[in-house]
Amino acid sequence: MYAKRLTPIPLYQLFAACATVRTGQPHVRADLQDVLALLADPCVHTDALIDAIHPWKDAIAAFQGDGKHVITRD
Repeated sequence: MYAKRLTPIPLYQLFAACATVRTGQPHVRADLQDVLALLADPCVHTDALIDAIHPWKDAIAAFQGDGKHVITRD
């Protein structure tokens, strides 16, 4: 989940319609190795998925902005 001040989801309309919204964290560990192997494949282009790649030292600043960021460590 990404923390933002505003959300494009029409929360008031959902509330007025008595809608139920459920969120949660997926269990990704089981599929993590397969996903990493797929991303390492040069045929897979991640340009549409990732907005920027940052070194570990810039992680805090990167996540203060919008977009999808990848943080790398040595």
